[in-house]
Amino acid sequence: MKTHSTKPTKKRLLEEKKKKRQRKKRLQLLQDLLLAIAGASVLIPLGVSFFIQFSTITGYGMSPTLRNDDVVIVNKTKELKRFDLVLFKKGNTTQIRRVIGLPGEIIEYREDHLYVDGQKIDEKFIVDEVNESQRNGMNFTEDFTIADMISQQMIPKGKYLLLGDNRSYATDSRHYGLVDVQMIVGVVKMKVLPLEDFQVY
Repeated sequence: MKTHSTKPTKKRLLEEKKKKRQRKKRLQLLQDLLLAIAGASVLIPLGVSFFIQFSTITGYGMSPTLRNDDVVIVNKTKELKRFDLVLFKKGNTTQIRRVIGLPGEIIEYREDHLYVDGQKIDEKFIVDEVNESQRNGMNFTEDFTIADMISQQMIPKGKYLLLGDNRSYATDSRHYGLVDVQMIVGVVKMKVLPLEDFQVY
């Protein structure tokens, strides 16, 4: 009676070696993937924190554009344009106000109109508030010039005139002076909370 050999065939040995190599390769890929995920979980927040910042609104100086407890995303940039909403450091706190005057400009408010280098500029974001104040016989923004604030006619290099949208309530450059560019953290790009008021600026 013939007996079958229990020794593994050469073909079977090769298949087992191939399977081992495949298992080793899959394990290596899994390790690489886990390392990549772990690295990303550290680097992405660091990268994000370098470029953007979340900020919570405190107070009512920017109403109705931004209200107390609104949460916004700030892009950390120093490239500022007129009417940008900017986050800046004020002592140990931060504040959000709107860019009205840029370096080298002559700014004047007269009878509720903004004049930049003698040209009238519309502030569309406060039209309703201005109209309401004028119906009540008042100016929404009191008359003033840069010369009223500092001993110069125009805004110096590296300085910005920042005002709150809620002009009769806000503490802003009219009270603490022009804001140095080094104090500015960045530009508000989005309101993310509350969700029903989500907005991109």
